[in-house]
Amino acid sequence: MVAAGLVTAGTGHMQGQLVAEYQPGKMAAAEGLCHTEAGAPFTVAAFGDCKNEDGMVRFISVPGVYSFMATNDFNAEVTGLKETGDIYKQYGTTDARGNAVDYSPNVMVNFWSFRLASRAGHGLDGPGGSGPVADPLRSAHLPPAAGQGGAGHHVAALHRLLLRLDLP
Repeated sequence: MVAAGLVTAGTGHMQGQLVAEYQPGKMAAAEGLCHTEAGAPFTVAAFGDCKNEDGMVRFISVPGVYSFMATNDFNAEVTGLKETGDIYKQYGTTDARGNAVDYSPNVMVNFWSFRLASRAGHGLDGPGGSGPVADPLRSAHLPPAAGQGGAGHHVAALHRLLLRLDLP
C-alpha cells in the first residue's frame, strides 16, 4: 500500500511538471498564481480572480512548494497566469468572427477542482484503507482473509482477483 502511494505520488508529480511545461496557464490557475514568481507557494485555499490587480486572496500558503512541484527546485521561477496570456497570443487574439479571445482558464474552477480531486484521491480511502475507493479489487461482499485488516486484505483481494483472471 505504501509502495503504491509512493508510485502514485511520483507519477502525479511528473504529470504536474508536464502540465506546468506544456500548459502553464492551466497550472498557474490550478495554483492560483496570478503573476510570475520565484519560490512560488502552494496555497491551501484562495479566493478571488487574477483579472484584478490585487490577485487572489490566499490562505495558508507554503513557500516554494509550487515551484518545486513544477520544476524540482524550491526557488525556481514559475510562470503566472497574467504572463501566460502572451504565450497563447501566438494562436491569435480573435476568433473567426473577429471577437476577442481570452485564453485564461477560470481560476476558481481550476483551483478548487485540483484540490477536490487531490482530496478525493486521499480522502475516499478512509481509515485503515477501507473506504469506498480503497477496495476496488475486493470482490463484492467477500470479507478479508482471517487476521488481515488494513493493507493486508488488499494483498488477499489482489490474489483473489488474479485467480479469477483468464490468463494465457
